[in-house]
Amino acid sequence: MKFEILKEEDNRLLNRKQFLVKVTDVSVTPKRQDVWKAFSVKQGLDENKLVVDKIENQTGLRDLTVYFKYYDDEASLKRIELKSNLKNWQKLTGKEEKPKEEKPKEEKEEEKPEIKKVVKKEDAPEAK
Repeated sequence: MKFEILKEEDNRLLNRKQFLVKVTDVSVTPKRQDVWKAFSVKQGLDENKLVVDKIENQTGLRDLTVYFKYYDDEASLKRIELKSNLKNWQKLTGKEEKPKEEKPKEEKEEEKPEIKKVVKKEDAPEAK
């Protein structure tokens, strides 16, 4: 897998660098984790601050276009990144947050008020 950086942008407002990378020499579309790990190793970046935003490939070609985001710190990453990307990042880094167990709510038996049927004189059947 070879990486060619097409565009590198320093986004100080969001505390990150954005990379548009062309990946070549790929026989099959690699998993997100494989691309993430290989790019971080080749560029010398901390894996815990690198997010794979999207992977695009064209039918019939063996090249991929990958969009990476590299944050200055994990706090910025967690605060800014989309939920779907954050979820993928947590799976890659093994930092998945365990869902909090909800305590079952105690069901209270509510007393239902009795419903009385009111019959109007007009609607009442006439007695003969």
